[in-house]
Amino acid sequence: MAFPAQRLLTIADFAALEEDERGRWELVEGNLMVAPSPTPQHSNAAGELYMQLRPQLPQGVKLLLDVDLDLQLAPDGGAGHGAQARSVRCREVRV
Repeated sequence: MAFPAQRLLTIADFAALEEDERGRWELVEGNLMVAPSPTPQHSNAAGELYMQLRPQLPQGVKLLLDVDLDLQLAPDGGAGHGAQARSVRCREVRV
């Protein structure tokens, strides 16, 4: 679901928003959007991936599921950190 904005938001604008437990929010090209909820198939796939990865980890390394991290996407050819950067996405796989 997208919400029309009066103007495109920056990453700084997004970071300044209050936490909202009603959904996982993403900033996509300056627009505030709700990330879709995982489907049962997604949850099953995540469980299978966990079962495959867990035995292969070195001792002391932990595998975390569903950690809330924001990924800032850089524009083509740029670092993506300036005042004009406009995308923060939630990703399913983090290494």
